[in-house]
Amino acid sequence: MCFRFAVRSVEAWLLADYSAFADYFSVSRHLPEHVDRLENPKRALVDICRRSRKKNIRAGVPPRPGSHRQVGAEYMSTIRDFSENHWDPERARVRSPSLDRALTCLTRLRTWLDDQEASSFES
Repeated sequence: MCFRFAVRSVEAWLLADYSAFADYFSVSRHLPEHVDRLENPKRALVDICRRSRKKNIRAGVPPRPGSHRQVGAEYMSTIRDFSENHWDPERARVRSPSLDRALTCLTRLRTWLDDQEASSFES
C-alpha cells in the first residue's frame, strides 16, 4: 500500500516545476526556492499570478478585488490545463522532496504490483 498526503497543498508541487510554471504563467523565474516549506502554497501561486505578463492570467487566477474568495473564476481550469499539459513531475520532484518521496513510493508500488501479476501468471 502507498499512502501519501500533499503536506500543504498540490500547488507546491506545481510551483516546483519552475521552468514550465514561469513559461505557462508568464512570470519571472524567481519563484520560491523551497516550495515544500511555503506556509500557504495556494496563496503564493495566486500572488505570483498577479504579476503575470498575460492579462487572462492576471484577470482569471487571482480573485477580483473586494472578493472574499481565495481564487479567481478561472483558477481551476487554468491549473487543470497547466498540470495536464505542461507540468512535468520529473522536473518538479527535483525541487520538492515531498513529491519525490510520493513518486518513489508509487514506483515501488507499481513494481510490486507488476511482480504480483507476473507471479500469478507463472502459477
